[in-house]
Amino acid sequence: MPEEPQSKNAAFWNFIFTIFYAALVAGSLYFLKIDGKLENEFTILDFFLLGLATFRMTHLLVYDHITGYIRDYFSKFEKGPGHTISNLLSCPWCTGIWMALVASFFYFLTPLTWYIIFIVALAGLATFFEIIILRIDR
Repeated sequence: MPEEPQSKNAAFWNFIFTIFYAALVAGSLYFLKIDGKLENEFTILDFFLLGLATFRMTHLLVYDHITGYIRDYFSKFEKGPGHTISNLLSCPWCTGIWMALVASFFYFLTPLTWYIIFIVALAGLATFFEIIILRIDR
C-alpha cells in the first residue's frame, strides 16, 4: 500500500526539524571540539554501550507506558510542530537518531555521564532480551 504524500505543512515542519537537528549536531560538535572533549579515547565497548543506551531511550519514548502521556499530548495536534513531534515519537527510527545525538553528546561532555549511560545500556540489554523471549514464546 503506497504511502500518502505529505501535506505542504507537514513537509515544511519536517524540513524545519531537519535543519534544527543539523544545527544541534553542528553546535554540539563545535562545543565539544572547542572544549577538547572529542579527543577522549573511544572504545568498541563505549560504542556498544551508547548503542544499547540509545536503544533503551528510544524504546522508552516510543513504546513504554510511563511516557505515554508525552505521546498522548502530542497526538492531539493535527498539524504544525506538535504533529511533527507526534510523528517523531511514534517512529523508533526517527526518535532513535535524536536519542543517539543526546546519548553521544552527554557521553563526550563529561565522564560522569558514563555511569548513567552504563545503567541505561544495561536496561537496554534487559529490554532486548525481553523482546527476544516474548517473540520466542509466541
